[in-house]
Amino acid sequence: MPDNLGRVLISTNLLRVSINSKVVRSQFFVFLFQGCSAVKTQVNDLCKGSSRDFLNQSILSAIAFPLPSLAEQDEVLKQIDTAISRVEKLADEIETNLVITNSLRQSILKKAFSGELVAQDANDEPASVLLERIRCEKAEAENGKKKAKRRSAA
Repeated sequence: MPDNLGRVLISTNLLRVSINSKVVRSQFFVFLFQGCSAVKTQVNDLCKGSSRDFLNQSILSAIAFPLPSLAEQDEVLKQIDTAISRVEKLADEIETNLVITNSLRQSILKKAFSGELVAQDANDEPASVLLERIRCEKAEAENGKKKAKRRSAA
């Protein structure tokens, strides 16, 4: 909890932890619980409840925390901040590129349907004629299949 929060009430399902700032940075402690596999494994192994898992003071006291010097903790936090900044920047770039890609896709489809993607040959038949020819060929093929079935059934 932030120091400037004032008087607070804590639910029985919560655990208040006071951090000794001369030994560990509070943000470093938070990251240990969020991302340190050694800590997460211990928490999972130790937290067992009848209906749900609970973390209590005795379990918290039993967890072995990797605790580098404050200078090393500061460096780790700096590197984490740098990595998070890079990830956020990449996420923004991905989002921007997705918007651009969608716009380009729509533009390409529009040009494709309007016949602007390839040079048009005046000798080519119109699309409507081509579609009608395809329909006729399909109908003829279906008729041929039906006649073949009748012959084999007879």
